[in-house]
Amino acid sequence: MGIDVSAADWLRSQAGALRYHAGPNDVQEEVSQGLAIISLAMEDLQLPLVRSAKDAFDAWSRLEGHFEKKSLANKLFLRRRFFTTMMAEGDGVLEYINKIKTLAEQLDAVGAPVSADDLVITYLASLNESYQFLITALESRADSLTWELVTARPQHEDLKRKGRVLVTTVVNKDIGLPSVP
Repeated sequence: MGIDVSAADWLRSQAGALRYHAGPNDVQEEVSQGLAIISLAMEDLQLPLVRSAKDAFDAWSRLEGHFEKKSLANKLFLRRRFFTTMMAEGDGVLEYINKIKTLAEQLDAVGAPVSADDLVITYLASLNESYQFLITALESRADSLTWELVTARPQHEDLKRKGRVLVTTVVNKDIGLPSVP
């Protein structure tokens, strides 16, 4: 189980906001709801980790401490996974983007942030062979490569490919040919 960095930040901000914008009873109800949501999202074997937590923030901190240890071994493990991950043929681009971004967020959570350049370079280097022409085109650009640019182009290409498969399937059905998988 990885800890979602944005969820942890949100939870921290809400803990402070609740104290200033709600009455004491409202705060306790919100805190109880937060703890209940966290507990319900966990597997039964993980519940002892948060059983004695006072509130949602305490529960989240315990989970973060358990699953996102800032040890050198964990940093090494996550860095190795980040830099050696490769997109397999047939993987969806959006799912792969989410995988790379999640690994980068996990590294950030353990105190080993990935630079924007490393994120872009690792992503481009790990795309499968079918995107090599696109990578070459992106590399030849004079301006700098941003995360938004290098993730948008393969997504667009993926949509074009899916559209081409859909059109081929429809045309084949119209003329009586078997569908191509």
